[in-house]
Amino acid sequence: MDNGAKLVIGAAVLLLALGIGAWYFATSQEDTSQSPTPPSPASRAVEYRGAGLGVLFHYPDSYTLEQVDLSTGQRKHVSIILTRKEDLPPPQNGEGPPTITIDAFQNDLDKYTAETFVRTTNFTNFKLSPEGILAPTTVNGLPALSFRWSGLYEGRTVTVAREKWVYTFSVTHLTPQDQIILDFEDMLDTVEFDPE
Repeated sequence: MDNGAKLVIGAAVLLLALGIGAWYFATSQEDTSQSPTPPSPASRAVEYRGAGLGVLFHYPDSYTLEQVDLSTGQRKHVSIILTRKEDLPPPQNGEGPPTITIDAFQNDLDKYTAETFVRTTNFTNFKLSPEGILAPTTVNGLPALSFRWSGLYEGRTVTVAREKWVYTFSVTHLTPQDQIILDFEDMLDTVEFDPE
């Protein structure tokens, strides 16, 4: 074999080696870019137990809780408002941010069912429901009714009627992809009621 042939074979081997090296580098970079990013650490859960309200739930520590007594001389009504800390303080002269709200309404006098409470009182936004549909669901194994509504924000409310209290669990959001919706669903999964 003459020197010219050896030179051609050597160049071919070198090009082959470079090609294999480039392919290996490209595929290893591709695999790295496709590997999932590690999940961010989950928020720690904070427990809420309403003294005298008969309800317990957990919510992420990325929220702040405010409890407001809206009772009148005739009926007790307590509102628990969860707001993402990053949304505080709310803008001046503007609307408040989306929230998760849990309301407890005294029920030992009126004996509402979930349906009569939603349909016959002004305590829920059912009149703003575009479909007017009450969907059956459960909260901690108890029967509940859920409905969608649309106002300043989009919203969803789940209502549970018990002997002493009617509870409404509501979330407001701007888009269907908002994290607050997942936080609401996670909170609903932790709800516990005191025995009656």
